[in-house]
Amino acid sequence: MESVLFKAIDILEALKIDYWVTDGTLLGIVRENRILPWDSDVDLGVWKSEVSTSEIVNIFKVNGFHYVEELPGMDSLKFRMDDVKLDIGLYTEHDGETSVKWASNPVGTVDKLIVQITSKIFENDKISHIHNKEKEPAVILAIRSVLFFVAFFLTKGMREKMYEFARSRYLYLGCAYPNELMSTKKIIFKQKEIRVPLKCEEYLQLTYGEDWQTPNRDFNWEEDTTNLKALNYKLK
Repeated sequence: MESVLFKAIDILEALKIDYWVTDGTLLGIVRENRILPWDSDVDLGVWKSEVSTSEIVNIFKVNGFHYVEELPGMDSLKFRMDDVKLDIGLYTEHDGETSVKWASNPVGTVDKLIVQITSKIFENDKISHIHNKEKEPAVILAIRSVLFFVAFFLTKGMREKMYEFARSRYLYLGCAYPNELMSTKKIIFKQKEIRVPLKCEEYLQLTYGEDWQTPNRDFNWEEDTTNLKALNYKLK
């Protein structure tokens, strides 16, 4: 995972994009001087207002990353290189806070069903997921085939309306930080200069709580993140 982190940083620095290491990747580096072996992805943050998402996607694809499109309207760009996932969060300032918008499945049974079915149709629509199909269980492949058959009879306009409706059913949540915590500094990690929040410990304590220095392999972001809030406003 370190090689993916360093490669992503090199790309962002070449583009002169202001970034910082965040979330579980930052936690591992600050607390244990490593990327946590049970972490599921590499986490970086950038300022949404300062980047072109299409430019980032194109450059990362040229450099060997696979772009993974997902249905929810989240403020993040997701990539994969080999078996390592990379999540670039697009952070926004709003009313004295800085936050990033993620998506959680809805609570209601009907809404859950809507987003699950629509998400599979969306994935079938995107070439970015074809490479994963051979790794999926037979039952999932069968479901995809049925949904692909159904979607075949829907026009592009009908599918887009369906996607937009499903996006509105998700719960949108995100970590929120006081703006004054968003300054950054450079540190050395594994002989590589990387950029992290200026007050790392305070930043991590806000997200992971008072006991952030105690490892928690079962951390669930939807249940355990201490600065998680509902994002009911529309981020620009």
